[in-house]
Amino acid sequence: MIEDKISEILEEFSNKVVIKEKCDDIIAGFYTKNKKALWFSKKERDGYDTSTENNKEIKKLGKVETIVVILESPHIKEFFEEPNGPANGSSGTNLQKYFWNVLKQIFKEHKDLRSSKYKIILMNSIQYQCSRGVDTKIFRDHVWLKLWYDCNLKEDFSERLKKHHPKIILNLCTQGDHSLEQGLPEGCCKKKINREYLVHCLSEENIPELPQDVTLQELVSQQIPKELLKECVVYTAYHPAIIWSGYKKNICDKIKLKDKTNTFTKKSS
Repeated sequence: MIEDKISEILEEFSNKVVIKEKCDDIIAGFYTKNKKALWFSKKERDGYDTSTENNKEIKKLGKVETIVVILESPHIKEFFEEPNGPANGSSGTNLQKYFWNVLKQIFKEHKDLRSSKYKIILMNSIQYQCSRGVDTKIFRDHVWLKLWYDCNLKEDFSERLKKHHPKIILNLCTQGDHSLEQGLPEGCCKKKINREYLVHCLSEENIPELPQDVTLQELVSQQIPKELLKECVVYTAYHPAIIWSGYKKNICDKIKLKDKTNTFTKKSS
């Protein structure tokens, strides 16, 4: 069973405490022309309903569209600090502080989207702790790739995304960095994902053919279902954990907010 395979991978790369729980997708706010609210940060999340099903905060708004914000995988505070959920650390704090600036820029470029009401969903591409509780440069990329390909959680991601049916997607997954991983074979890139690194990480039958070296963020973008791409706009930007800090003038320039709606390459197998 796939659950057994996931459990086996998480135990193989465990540090001291083996965390096997999922970090569920959550509602992190809403937007209307007359009213808006965010609870991305742990501090703001207290007291709000974060459930994606029958959410009492969203029911009050009537018919709404969906904005989905994507991170790559939960780290430490997502499991050990209440309330549990994605972006319980600096990522949530920075999203709380700067998200309206980013959404304002998206509306500036897509004026037809401004008049709708939106619920805002925060999700991880993989809901399990890929970093295994240590520096993300050690295990995170390796475990993420094994779960994505060997356990086919890329399809789980696609199905969750289809269920949310977004009008706007903001892909904030990290680019990736496995520079502290021990035992890397010769030829492995230490930040991007190249074929040598895929061979190192994956079962032979699950190694995809990629046209070039890629990032984790690009792998996530490639997995967005084609039927959604016909109905939504897709943006990418740097991960919010660190680079979003220290805002001075234009946060969208700093985090490299880019409209990727019409720039997807052919999906890899």
